[in-house]
Amino acid sequence: MKQKICTEEDCSYKHYAKGLCQQHYAQRYHQENQEEDNERNRHYYEANKEEILARQDSVRKKEYNKVYYRENKEKLAERQRQWRLNNRDKVLAAKAKYRKNNGEKLSWLQKERYKRQRQRDNQTIYSAFIIYGCECQSCKQKDIVVLQWHHRNGNRKTHKESNIDVSKRVVKENKKVDDIMLLCANCHTHQDLADGTSKKASRLQEIAELWGS
Repeated sequence: MKQKICTEEDCSYKHYAKGLCQQHYAQRYHQENQEEDNERNRHYYEANKEEILARQDSVRKKEYNKVYYRENKEKLAERQRQWRLNNRDKVLAAKAKYRKNNGEKLSWLQKERYKRQRQRDNQTIYSAFIIYGCECQSCKQKDIVVLQWHHRNGNRKTHKESNIDVSKRVVKENKKVDDIMLLCANCHTHQDLADGTSKKASRLQEIAELWGS
């Protein structure tokens, strides 16, 4: 069965009533009953005048507050910071009370925040690995589980740069970084040993020599 559509020109909406779609039907109804609608609206306004004015005042007040906040953002922030400094005991007491009454909620929020942050970090590391071809630059190992970042000029502690910091730097530059290599765990250990920058690698070498002897 073919679906009926509105009879108005250039309108393809579904038929609602009297050959028209819902929008055109409402427009025609309002035109034909305009005086009746206006009278009904006047009666409603007179009967609910206080409530309507209060609602309008509330809307105007919210808009005023938004504008005032945008224009005085720094001033309000400084005032709030100063109040917190002058009322440190009150602030700490309020925080302690809130933590006590909302322990489970805060615990859940903290777990969710950690989960979302971990997902973002994982995505960043994966994006950086893709830039490096998702393979060891030495042996071409493609198992992403064993891939690690290696600093050419020293170990991570010297640079004070975590894996996620390295990944963010690579993603930001969107290219391979000169002082960073992507290696598998095996090649990483050998590279650290060759560079002489890892105490762990040096100790493993000493153990290997004892084993060989």
